[in-house]
Amino acid sequence: AEPCGSACAGGAGSMNEGPPPDFSADDENCGRPNHDCLGGECVNGVCQPVLLASGPSLHPTALAVAGELVWWASPVSRVSKAGGVAETVASSSDDVWGIAVDADAVYWASPFGKLRRFDRRTYAIQEVALRGYRLALDDAFVYLVWEGVWRIPKTLGAGFPLAPSGGQGIALD
Repeated sequence: AEPCGSACAGGAGSMNEGPPPDFSADDENCGRPNHDCLGGECVNGVCQPVLLASGPSLHPTALAVAGELVWWASPVSRVSKAGGVAETVASSSDDVWGIAVDADAVYWASPFGKLRRFDRRTYAIQEVALRGYRLALDDAFVYLVWEGVWRIPKTLGAGFPLAPSGGQGIALD
């Protein structure tokens, strides 16, 4: 017997008892047992998107998720994954093309400005002379794509070129 939570007939706890459950519109068992839409609506067994934040000044060009927060730019802002009031943490007059977040900082890059680092504890902003398109993080470095691929210490020291050319995307494994 497979558990199916509240979707089971009469709360019996098994899909094999009673008529088969209907998973087409159950927000906690959407499309299958125990598949919660986390605040979204279940329509025909598919969880629907959830609006986290809206407003006339929201025009995200880059997006990152870290812990319970969703971050975007421009401007650099955040909101809970559950939704709520968005908070702008740093303005940027440049078009931001890449954003990445770790436990200590938020990094963003623009081909028209500089790589920036926002300290999540002190709210201080640092910048580096390099500009860029997209970025990725590991434990010690920021990897930036701009006329090649660059590795930059998270403390934003001097960058080191890893490749002489690169596209506009980057991912780490």
